[in-house]
Amino acid sequence: MSVNAQTILNAAYADLGVIGLGDTLDASLAQDGLRRLNALVNSWGTQTKTMPFIARQVFPTTGGKGGPSNPYTIGPGGDFDTSRPAGLTGAGLLLNSSSPPVEIPRGVLTDDGWEAIQIKDLSNALWTNVYFNATYSNNLATINLWPVPNTSQNSCVIYRRDIIQGFADLTTAYDFPYGYQEALQYNVAVRMARANGVPLSTIPDVVALASQTLGAIKRANYTITDLPIDPAITLIADRRAGYNINTGTGGGS
Repeated sequence: MSVNAQTILNAAYADLGVIGLGDTLDASLAQDGLRRLNALVNSWGTQTKTMPFIARQVFPTTGGKGGPSNPYTIGPGGDFDTSRPAGLTGAGLLLNSSSPPVEIPRGVLTDDGWEAIQIKDLSNALWTNVYFNATYSNNLATINLWPVPNTSQNSCVIYRRDIIQGFADLTTAYDFPYGYQEALQYNVAVRMARANGVPLSTIPDVVALASQTLGAIKRANYTITDLPIDPAITLIADRRAGYNINTGTGGGS
């Protein structure tokens, strides 16, 4: 559904009783409302369940780049030129030399996992792990690849929860998934209430709807994940599996 900030703010101010239905919104109120609306959208970027979908993005890599002293930057204008992600849900190595290209899943390291790697500048054509560091310099985060690729032949695939974007102005219309327009309307109304002299105790219905609509989009954004299984359970007879204390097998026994 396409909607602009003006429509959302008109409804929100009407919910507060600041303007009547069909009234023209004062320019100063409109600009303050736009600022608060964008602040609300920005804060939702920190909440996983307000992000409506998983995006897959592919970026070229450069031989010799990706180590601790020369990471990839990710964000507007970065090496990986896109919006700055809050984190990664998955990653892959795309082998461009094959036809069609083959994507090999790669692990996303935790902070502890990255710290535990002793030779971070080790190089190889096929990296096995991706580390996302949520730095914030010029709106850029960083990504390390390990081992550091020594070829530019392959590409890096990332999977991320994508956030909804803010409003550039009052009139530009944007597409939102189902439920977002109402959630934005009632939640920005709650945020504007105090600045407009409206005690929350006088608008309990708006407060309740803000909570209900936000909860609805979070439930809609809930995703099912695959359940990981310990290899000690599925590969008991395999010497590479963990040791099974019940059978005495596995773990090289």
